[in-house]
Amino acid sequence: MKMNYRLGVIAVLFAASTCLLQAQIPGATGAPLNSAMVKLFGRHTNFTATTEMRVLDDTRAETISAVLSLAMLDGKMRAETDMSKMKNKMLTSALITQMKDMGADRTVFISRPDKKVTYLAYPGLNIYVEQAMSAADAESSGKEPKITKTVVGKETVAGHPCEKSKVVVTDDKGKTQDAIVWNATDLQGFPVQMETTEKG
Repeated sequence: MKMNYRLGVIAVLFAASTCLLQAQIPGATGAPLNSAMVKLFGRHTNFTATTEMRVLDDTRAETISAVLSLAMLDGKMRAETDMSKMKNKMLTSALITQMKDMGADRTVFISRPDKKVTYLAYPGLNIYVEQAMSAADAESSGKEPKITKTVVGKETVAGHPCEKSKVVVTDDKGKTQDAIVWNATDLQGFPVQMETTEKG
C-alpha cells in the first residue's frame, strides 16, 4: 500500500511537471523550449541563466509560474526547477509537503538532440524517465530554420535596454513559430524575454 501511494504521488508529480513544461511552449513534448525557440538565442549557444516562466490565459491572468535554472551547450539543454516553489492549480499545499518529505520537489529536464532523447529526473528519488525525441524535433535540431525578424520598438526589461522584435521561425517543412523577443543591447543581443501565443 505504501509503495502504491508513493507511485501515485510520483505519477502526479510527473503529470504536473510535464504539464508545466508543455504549457510553456505548446507542442514542446515536455521541453521548456522547443527547437524553434532555441534558435531565438542565435549565436548565444553556450550559457547558464535563471529563467522565470509564466503561462497566462486569454485574459492575461497568470495560471502557472516557475523559476528554472537553464543551461545550454551547443544544442543540449538542462532545466532544473524546485516544484515546491511553482504556482500551479495542480499543486496543493498538501501535495507540496508530500513532495518535500519524499525528496521529490526538485525536477531536472535534459534534452540531448545528439542522442535523440530527453530525460525527466527526480534527483531526490533517484529516478528518471527517458523518452525518445519526436521525429520532428530530432530532425529539426540539426537544421537551420528561416528566421524573419521585424523590430517593433525599444523597451527596458529587468534594467536592460532592449530591442523588441516580432520573430517568425519557419522550419524546413514550412511550420512556423511566432514570438515577441526582447534582445538586450547591453548583453550583445541576448534575449532576456520571450513571449509566444497559442490558441487554448
